Amino acid sequence: MSSVVYLLDDDEAVRESVAAILHLNDVTVHTYASAVAFEGVQFEDHQSCLLIDVHLADGNGIETLSTLRKKGVTIPAIVMSGRMETGYTQALENLAPVVWLEKPIDGDAIANLLHELLGGC
Repeated sequence: MSSVVYLLDDDEAVRESVAAILHLNDVTVHTYASAVAFEGVQFEDHQSCLLIDVHLADGNGIETLSTLRKKGVTIPAIVMSGRMETGYTQALENLAPVVWLEKPIDGDAIANLLHELLGGC
């Protein structure tokens, strides 16, 4: 069974660099540039993880994750942002399983974190 990461970030450079790192680690990556593009995603029956930016051009990553949780989507999530704002920590506690990751992202750190979240894949 292969691992799949759903990457939602409006910054093309971030999407491309993170996807490249994950591909080097034999992880399948589906990238999305906006919350609208991400709507209706059908999550595959694989070990998977959501990697989502908080600040999107057309929305908020925490709100997007909250909507998924309300729909019963329980895959682990890594929430990324270049700045922690008041209220994020509490909001994320209610959306477990979730990990906070501060940008800029270290390639080795994200690969190791995904390895842990995806059960050693």
